[in-house]
Amino acid sequence: MPAKKPFLIITLARNEESTITNILKKSLKYGDVLLINDASVDNTLKLAKKLPVTIISNVVSKGYSNCKRLGLNYAIKKNYQKIILIDSDGEHSPDLIKKFIQNFKNPINIIFGKRKINRFSEKIICKYYKIIYGVSDILCGMIALKTSKIKKELLFSTKDDLGMEIILDILRNKNKFTEINVFGKERIKNSRIYVNFYSKFKYLKIIFSSIINDILFILKKWF
Repeated sequence: MPAKKPFLIITLARNEESTITNILKKSLKYGDVLLINDASVDNTLKLAKKLPVTIISNVVSKGYSNCKRLGLNYAIKKNYQKIILIDSDGEHSPDLIKKFIQNFKNPINIIFGKRKINRFSEKIICKYYKIIYGVSDILCGMIALKTSKIKKELLFSTKDDLGMEIILDILRNKNKFTEINVFGKERIKNSRIYVNFYSKFKYLKIIFSSIINDILFILKKWF
């Protein structure tokens, strides 16, 4: 059995047959690769099986949030210390993984990708988290982190929070982070967040929940 590599690159995919091969092939240059296939009905799974990557395939779609937690849980169980998440739609170039690895040195515990944000709604949301945590693009799907900083109980949450509570918990505990400008192709499909009015309303709930958790965290520190 080949030796485990220092980094695990995780990508989540649902019906990404046009980009999945390129994402996986290039990611393999930099570490072990895990694909969470969220019940794709196109050729995503068939194409992925041609490559030496680990695949967890959902029979029924579990959604972005649960798939993200599934990938993080796998990394911890397999004792990976550092992971990099990258979107499978090609919005982020896998060539950037090298830059993430080069910048992932102590005392850095988390690295955020930073996109050129065009959508007004995303600008407003990112502005809030920039003010509170100093992170420019909290919505960027390309991110690297140390598994030792993940609070294990959050992996068993069923909240549809895009996995953000895990990231916010790391930030609340004052872990050092840095940011890297990311590039790739412009997303031509609907955002995984802003598909319709209901999705926007749901994301507002996520922000509201994070505000409440921020307040509770501060109160806990004080008392």
